[in-house]
Amino acid sequence: MRPPTVTPPAGGAPSAGWASQLVDLVNDYRASGGVGALLLCGTLSTAADTWATTLLGLGSPLPPLYHTYGGSTPVTRAAAAGYANTPVVGENLALGQPDVQSAFDAWTQSAGHEANLRDPQYLHVGLAMQVARDAQGRAVPLWVMLLGGDPAGRC
Repeated sequence: MRPPTVTPPAGGAPSAGWASQLVDLVNDYRASGGVGALLLCGTLSTAADTWATTLLGLGSPLPPLYHTYGGSTPVTRAAAAGYANTPVVGENLALGQPDVQSAFDAWTQSAGHEANLRDPQYLHVGLAMQVARDAQGRAVPLWVMLLGGDPAGRC
């Protein structure tokens, strides 16, 4: 399994184990609601990282947070990366949260994102974090979580 790409922000980079930390937070959250754990999936992480790169290329100075753009959807991105072709795919995006806990907290406070975190259909998760720069050159983390629910999904 390929680990997610991390371009650390200047001054306050997430630790090297940020992806594991985020998966642990999500799985603890799911367990508190009686939902099974997610497995970190390299295939979905590749798709998440590719989408982060795409989003960074669309905005100046900061990227838009599109779930769909130019015919690309979370489902098509997962399939293009090699995950099983399934309609059970979801995505959480966040921009500007300086660390894993802040990104996770933002998702739990948004109804749609929180529903993705707790959805029992999802079995796998892919993660990416890349860094945009604001007009003053400050690091602005972009967080991408791609969730998949195919038991045969190739991770």
